[in-house]
Formats: sequence, structure tokens, C-alpha cells
Amino acid sequence: PFFTTKEAGRGSGLGLASAYGIVNAHGGYIQCYSEPGQGTTFKIFLPVQEGEALQSEDSAPAENVRGGRETILVVEDEPEIRDLTREALESLGYIARAASSGEEALDVYKQDGKGIDLVLLDLNMPGMGGYKCLQELLQLDPRVRVIIVSGYASNGLDVLHAGSRGYIGKPYQISELAAKIREVLDADQSSISAGQPRE
Repeated sequence: PFFTTKEAGRGSGLGLASAYGIVNAHGGYIQCYSEPGQGTTFKIFLPVQEGEALQSEDSAPAENVRGGRETILVVEDEPEIRDLTREALESLGYIARAASSGEEALDVYKQDGKGIDLVLLDLNMPGMGGYKCLQELLQLDPRVRVIIVSGYASNGLDVLHAGSRGYIGKPYQISELAAKIREVLDADQSSISAGQPRE
């Protein structure tokens, strides 16, 4: 039911879809009321939960989430998502760096590419956009490890064929993101163990 009127590379325009996915995943719903010339009001309703139950449910998944000490570059044009992702990665033990555009990500990688173990790259951003940034990163370093993050499910296979190591759709749980990161990083560790070192 959601769509965007924005052109490619000008932001996804899918903030409401992401909000709906998050609220729905927690058993809630969103109520919308709008009047022309008056504005729009969104109300979010979430189920009540006992404190003890909330604590026990929160602690269980955290035990299954594996972190690490690698350095991850988060490339995301939405400040809130960028900051939340960086904070979540840091809580898992990673060193998180951030860039707000493909152009900025390339500058960071040119300066410190050897110190970056993985790039989380939003696909739909202003400027060059994620797809072009991916191609430029691969030119700088054919072994660069990139996970594409996108609100467009149809982009998944395309970017995998374009050279990324993985894909995760928005909205996502932190546990999903953490699992995908470890999958990509550990796959390269397996190659090193098998005698194929990454330069």
C-alpha cells in the first residue's frame, strides 16, 4: 500500500512504511487523521506489557546476538537511522563510523579503507546513490565487504549480482542485522582459514 513519488537517488520516501513495519512487528497499529489545509496527525498504539515479562523477553534474544570488534562504516542519509545503527553496532562491540552520502563514504574509504572491515550501504540516497557508490567502492577495492540495506525488496538480487556480500531489507531487527554482519565477516574468516587470505 506504500509507494514513493521521489526519483531514484532522492531518498526512499518510505518513512511511513518503515514506521508501520516496526509498529506492526510489536503488535501495535497506527491511526492517521488528516484534513486539507489543517495538517495530519499520526497516533501509534502499542500493547501494554508487564515489566517482568518485558525484561525476560528482551534479555533472551540478546544472548543470541553476536557482536565483534571489527570496524564498520555505516552509510545512511537519514540522521536518525544512521545514529541508531551506529549506536546499536557500538553496543555490540564494533567500532562504528558513519557517512551521510555515497560521496562521503568514498572519501572515508580512500583515506582509511584498510581499517574498515565492512560497509553497511543504504541504496537510496541523494547524490550518487548507493548503487553507484558500491561500484566505486569495488573499483577502489575489489575485496570490499558491503552489505546493502534498502526498503525496496526487489533490489536484493540485483545488488548481490552487482558485487555486494549481502542484503537486508528495511525495516529490520538489530538481531537480523547483527546476524548478517557476522555471516559476511565470518565467511571471509573461513576463507583465511582455508588459505585464501584477504589483503
